[in-house]
Order: sequence, then structure tokens, then C-alpha cells
Amino acid sequence: MPPPFSIITMVKDRKTVYVNGQPVQIFLWAEVQHCINAYDSDLYLAVQRGEAEIQDEKGDRIGWGGFAGDGQHIHVRLLTMGEDV
Repeated sequence: MPPPFSIITMVKDRKTVYVNGQPVQIFLWAEVQHCINAYDSDLYLAVQRGEAEIQDEKGDRIGWGGFAGDGQHIHVRLLTMGEDV
């Protein structure tokens, strides 16, 4: 009999979200911002500073406080000078 908290439990408590095409294994409750931070903390800070925007797989902007679904694709695009988030 496995211990109450096992590696199997940990795997079931995670989902896979794709950030800029790379898989990120993250807890089920994670929001878009958590996925970006797990992928690249510098990119996360760039979004915070307004230097990057978050898009869904269709290219539409999405907020970083929203729920990230299992299998969702998130793209973070650095903005060029003069672009507005």
C-alpha cells in the first residue's frame, strides 16, 4: 500500500500548460500568471512591467489572473517601443 502522499498523488494534482510552446507541469489551481512564472520568471516580470502581453492560441490578449486549463496554450510576446498593452 502506497503512503498517503505519494508521487502518484503529486502527478494527479498537476496539469500541463504550454507557454510559448514549452510544456509546464503545474498545480491544478494555477492561473495564467503562475504558468508564466514557472516557465520564465524574467518573462513574468516583463509582463508585470508592461513590457510584454499574454495571448491565447488565437492571438487574442488574455489576463494573467485567469484560470489556465489543462492543455491550454499561452503565448507571451515582448512589446516593442511604443506598443501598448
